[in-house]
Amino acid sequence: MYPERIPEETEHLFSADEAYDYNILQRTLLKRNLLPLKDITDAGVNHGTVLEVGAGPGYLGVEWLKSSRVRSDSELVAIDINRNMVCIAKDNSETISEKDRYSVIQGNAEMMPFCRNTFNGVFSAYSLHEWRNPVNVISETDRVLKGESSAVIIDMRRDIPKDLLRREKNRMRKQSRNNFEASVKAAYTKNEIENIMENAGISDYQTDGETFNLKVSWTKLR
Repeated sequence: MYPERIPEETEHLFSADEAYDYNILQRTLLKRNLLPLKDITDAGVNHGTVLEVGAGPGYLGVEWLKSSRVRSDSELVAIDINRNMVCIAKDNSETISEKDRYSVIQGNAEMMPFCRNTFNGVFSAYSLHEWRNPVNVISETDRVLKGESSAVIIDMRRDIPKDLLRREKNRMRKQSRNNFEASVKAAYTKNEIENIMENAGISDYQTDGETFNLKVSWTKLR
């Protein structure tokens, strides 16, 4: 049996030092080719003006813009609730040639500062477990998504096999390890994510599970 979920919120969790440490962890995932870029482009989020919810240090968004699987005139708008993460994401985007097509703002994904039907796609990775009210965030995601456009949300799962969990923890620095453990405890199971989608009023969606991650995707109806 997997343990009961223990919520985690990062609006005030990441101090400047903790955000820097998380930046190092995400850079390690990038070097290990573990950021879920292919899952995003395979879901059809590969063109136009796209939103990233929960940008963190920005590595995934930058890699999305640079990808040969993404149309070269695409633009990315990123939002994160933590100001330290926003500052790091801005710094990490400054050295790329695509920086004019990237913007990141501080904001609450439960009340996105965007009009209805704004984006050609939305993606989020490894932030679902941090959302105070995931039903509201999913509803907001669907609101800002254009008709016939797709969204994909990827997060770790709480029922990760113990041997894999132990192996990943052994790769990390102490602070990263503590944050990772808290994130796993706050993550959802497949059934819990399906309940969130139903409560958000989205019935036509797909969920896929891997050993480490869960993915939910949908295409907005007109």
